[in-house]
Amino acid sequence: MTNLIGGNRRQFLRLSAAGLAALAVLPRLRRSAMAAPGAGARARRVLILNLFGGIRSSAAFLATDRPAYNPYGVIAGTGAPFALGRLLDDTRPGTPTLDDPDYILGPAWRNARVPRLREVTDRFAVVGTWSTARGDHSRARVEEPSGDATGGEPGLLTRIVAGLAAARGGDLPVPAFHIAPFARFGGGEGTLSRHTPVPLASWQSLPSSATADPFADAAVGAGWSRDDVMRERFDSARVSSRAGLGKQLAENLAIHRRGARTVGERLSRPDFAVGDLDGAGAASLGTVNLAGNDVALTNAMLQQIFTRCLGPGDPDSKAYRDYALDAALAVRMLQIDSPAVVLEVGNFDFHSGERTMASELYSFLGRLWATLSWLLARVPDPSGEGSLLDRTLVLTMSDFGRDQMGPTGWNSGDGSDHGSDHACSYLSHAIMGAGVRGGRLVGGVRTDTYDASGEAVQLAPPQLLVTTLHALGLDPFDATLGLPTAGRVIEELWA
Repeated sequence: MTNLIGGNRRQFLRLSAAGLAALAVLPRLRRSAMAAPGAGARARRVLILNLFGGIRSSAAFLATDRPAYNPYGVIAGTGAPFALGRLLDDTRPGTPTLDDPDYILGPAWRNARVPRLREVTDRFAVVGTWSTARGDHSRARVEEPSGDATGGEPGLLTRIVAGLAAARGGDLPVPAFHIAPFARFGGGEGTLSRHTPVPLASWQSLPSSATADPFADAAVGAGWSRDDVMRERFDSARVSSRAGLGKQLAENLAIHRRGARTVGERLSRPDFAVGDLDGAGAASLGTVNLAGNDVALTNAMLQQIFTRCLGPGDPDSKAYRDYALDAALAVRMLQIDSPAVVLEVGNFDFHSGERTMASELYSFLGRLWATLSWLLARVPDPSGEGSLLDRTLVLTMSDFGRDQMGPTGWNSGDGSDHGSDHACSYLSHAIMGAGVRGGRLVGGVRTDTYDASGEAVQLAPPQLLVTTLHALGLDPFDATLGLPTAGRVIEELWA
């Protein structure tokens, strides 16, 4: 199912038509060796935070006290086998740590307290991957979500949806979503187009948003639904007038059009208006468990908890407010049983100005990760089996790490580069949920060099994708949608 929320009809039709050649693949997909997700599947869905632009792994999820790699410093005493940069402890260098009142939510949340990141290090694991060709943005943005450096393979979300659809014997009722697309998590042209994720520019591109793109309503939502009877007649006439491959192509286009109307109608409801507190703040979807009681989870509550991730002060003035509301939107998508959601967060590519500008972004990331670990554990899974955190594999991805920048940790522009140093080739990923054992480091390196070439355990980036498919109960080595040559599953996450 493909759609461009906030785009235009011509663009949607162009992308749909480009992918229709994949129809020949579908019969083979139905006969694939993908294992049906069953009781052994650890996850029902995936949530990916893609930290686009290249995060400093050495300042985040495998931190060091060496300024050349991490000028931000580290947090001592986390009780985990890895350190976390001070910025991920919610504070900027030279400022005091936040007091508890900064973590207390309002009456709607029953005055619950969300944790600091240092308090949840035992809830997630860290996996380090190593690729010596990591220094190029374009290559990394293809290899990281598809496992293929040439761009010739479908992205991870397409693999997930197509695999689950084949295992369950029919298209999924809810598609995958890609919020603020920047990397390649969908399929390429001509590749399983009906299973590529639905991209949304941001929460503002929803037809339910009071501040939406003025063309959003015409592109999706009511615009796709306004003349359903006429559209159905038009589609039927087009299909019946063709034969052979042309009939298949027209029929697939009709499926896309119906799917677009369905998705647009669902996203146009008030319970998805996470940024509109005037008209839809009281709208709720599902519940959240607070102090042993199930409370309706409203848009106003989601907006409060995620804008709190921006830190003290007026949240409307914060640079990363859109990312906060996109995170609220991602939770709604999990609640309606989307099999996979990518939330892009960034841009981390600070070649200059990092010393002053990155602190807010890194601090936001720390609060966001801690908030997700707390919230998802309290929201019921739509399957009725445990919480969203129990049945969702949550992980970070990025382009690459950042290079050593000399004794101070900064280049001449107070930023950091990429492409030549071991720290760029090594990338650490945080992973939680779906039964992952927290407080563990898999594929670690010496933090004085970040050189994994001599380590006993070396994990290639595609192995993270293999592990994700495996967690969903899919066969990650299936020749059709898996990665047969990518390497082993990272079972240590659950061992």
